[in-house]
Amino acid sequence: MLMLNKNNPEDVNMLNDLIVAACINGDDLNQHKSSIADSGDGLFEKCEQFVSDFRRMKEQGGQLSPASVKVLLSQGKQIWLTEETLSLLKDALATDADQAPQDEPQASDEPDETSTGQEAASGLLTQPDRQNQEPSELSTILLGLAGKYKKWLIGLAAIALLFAYIVPQVKATIQKHEEEQRLENAIKGISLCSELATVEYKVKLVHIEKDENKILEFFNNITSVIGWNLDRERSMAIVNTATIKAGINLKKFSPDKVSASGKSITVNLPRAELFESNITVNECHLYVGNLRKNINLEEIHDAEQETKGELDNYLQHCDILTVSQQNAREFFEAFLKQLGYTSITIHFI
Repeated sequence: MLMLNKNNPEDVNMLNDLIVAACINGDDLNQHKSSIADSGDGLFEKCEQFVSDFRRMKEQGGQLSPASVKVLLSQGKQIWLTEETLSLLKDALATDADQAPQDEPQASDEPDETSTGQEAASGLLTQPDRQNQEPSELSTILLGLAGKYKKWLIGLAAIALLFAYIVPQVKATIQKHEEEQRLENAIKGISLCSELATVEYKVKLVHIEKDENKILEFFNNITSVIGWNLDRERSMAIVNTATIKAGINLKKFSPDKVSASGKSITVNLPRAELFESNITVNECHLYVGNLRKNINLEEIHDAEQETKGELDNYLQHCDILTVSQQNAREFFEAFLKQLGYTSITIHFI
């Protein structure tokens, strides 16, 4: 079963076609009952009643009055009929009224009961029209007042039109100024920051140095016959954790890098760069054989410098700057959307 929806133009048009065919062409509406679902407001019963009233009024012919037509057509609006359909039905009613035969009354001194009943019914049907014509004196008074105060009315209308034009313009100007002020304050707030870190990496670096004394190795070859083994190893293992940050240097950013027009805005940001990295020594393992010289602080310092070189080599091959710029783009897009901009363009220069 098809459930009709009054917000769907296709459903309304289908219902209009069925009612027009039933009213004008005499089609049986019951054969379409399966296509009109009861939507909870007695839709089919309303349609059936409307068609019945329409056919009854067509049969009345000459007794049809404009007031009765209005009543019927107002009922039609309750079952989703469009203005076009109501106009078509109204024309059909008017055509039938014009073509209805007008029987001339027979001259007679005695009153005809049938004629008297018809005149009474006609009077009841046309009574609303006479009531609508009664306030003609009031209409004349209103027209006279309008003519007397014509200049005042024209002036008030001109003032109303002026306000209708000026108020939206002033409102739009104030709103634009507020948006520009809000953007300016936001950009100034960002400019006060020194940097915007958008990504952070933590890298573990392990540096190992190991050597064995060649002279002791020679003696070990000789003494191995009698089971002597000289401890000739000397090694150092340093485990470091490096914290690396990258982002936008806001010292290179200024309000003149922003241009806005309506809901569109373009922002030119400086390219992402590496901030100072922090290296922390987590572990340091030293091993020195009995016949070897101890490891001094200078050697440990040299090992740490080599670790920094390894870190620089890592940074040259990783994607930290690319990720940093992408995060900065997402941050500014979300920030500018909160300010009301819908078209956002961000460049890195």
